[in-house]
Amino acid sequence: MKKNNLKIQNISNAFVRIEYKEYVILCDPWLTNRIYDNSWMVYPPVYDVDQAINGVTHVFISHIHKDHCDYNLIKNFPKMTEFFIPNIFPNDKIKKQLEFLGFSKIRMIDVDADTSVIEDIRFQVIPPMNTYGHETEEMANANVNGVPIDCGLLLTTERHKLCILSDDSPYYFDKIEKTLESLKKSDLLMIPYNGYAADYPLNFINFSKAKRKELSHMHSHNRLVLQSKFIEKIKPKNILLYSSDFALAGPSAKDFASIHPEEWLDKRKTCKIYESNTGINTHYLHVGDTMLLNDELNIKRSDNTHPSLIDFSDHMYSKIPNTRYLFKPISDIKSLEALIQESTNHAFQKMETLNIQSKSSLLIEVTDINKRYHVDFVNKTLSLSYIDSPLKLYIESNYLHALLNFHTHWNDAQISHNLYWAQENKYDPTFDTVINFFHKKITAKPPTRL
Repeated sequence: MKKNNLKIQNISNAFVRIEYKEYVILCDPWLTNRIYDNSWMVYPPVYDVDQAINGVTHVFISHIHKDHCDYNLIKNFPKMTEFFIPNIFPNDKIKKQLEFLGFSKIRMIDVDADTSVIEDIRFQVIPPMNTYGHETEEMANANVNGVPIDCGLLLTTERHKLCILSDDSPYYFDKIEKTLESLKKSDLLMIPYNGYAADYPLNFINFSKAKRKELSHMHSHNRLVLQSKFIEKIKPKNILLYSSDFALAGPSAKDFASIHPEEWLDKRKTCKIYESNTGINTHYLHVGDTMLLNDELNIKRSDNTHPSLIDFSDHMYSKIPNTRYLFKPISDIKSLEALIQESTNHAFQKMETLNIQSKSSLLIEVTDINKRYHVDFVNKTLSLSYIDSPLKLYIESNYLHALLNFHTHWNDAQISHNLYWAQENKYDPTFDTVINFFHKKITAKPPTRL
């Protein structure tokens, strides 16, 4: 490899290895299976972990999510490794956890600031573009859980310009004009390609399988349309599809592989769709493939083989809920109902503080104890009995108990595909915010854990 080439490998999902001169930069490392409440699996499997992390000198972590920040992997890095963390809420938690693991070279870098890393390598943090990312300070002061956190990275050298995104669209452009200007004419835009890290429509059981497949295709297509507007604005020379590779374990495993259309799961096929839509050369990297970027872009394919997603998912399928043995069973129903009351009050108080007006009510069907609870986020009332609602949640009691105690997070639960829903009306975007407040008030600092 020529000394000034950039050598790029896509290890898993958003985990990217970049070699330049004698430096090895890892972005968003993740290789630990069963994250997100026992659900997410690395796919395609990565068998040579040592090769993936060998020689690491610098690490960029875009945000706190487990598939971007794998402490179980990071703890094996040399203690002299230098970390770069976007200076936005709640990334102070990343810094504290890294310090807990024994790392001391940690740089919190401001959004849009041009930051020298080493020699001619420079970093610029791209703010979360899927919402107004510059509002995070105000939201942090209000102790909001649902703030935008998905930062990106502009990596430059004397000869290269890489725009690395790991966030969800749609992108809002009116408050990030400065950022957009710096991203224009990048040599390579790395961008997610399907948006399947969400439980809609996969876990909405009132829809038929055919309907969910139709909705999934529509979701990915609409995502492409929105991304194309962004691509048209910055006009990159090349596109690399990445940060959308994973599989599920447990009850949703087979549905994930069969309901989501193949053209949005197979990067080779998705490349053709993006290239046709944007007119820009679009590439993919499988495990072991290498992209060399200098005056030209060249890709060396490996001889690695891996199981199909269908076969892998069939192997990982189980009808037993992922959460059944992950959290302790509840001792009595009365304590659960008291916890629901406390959590409901906390959610309503947060809505008042932040002036959030919701259009949703929620019927919670606790499947293993045959209990139903109705939370009305519109009128801010709770009923410990059955009241029909256009939005229903089906959940086991131990998982609900864990969520309300803040032992796990609603966001993790949604990402994990461990929740099952029925929805009769249109999507209410406020619900994804208010549900994050649906837990008891936390007065003590939770223990540090990997």
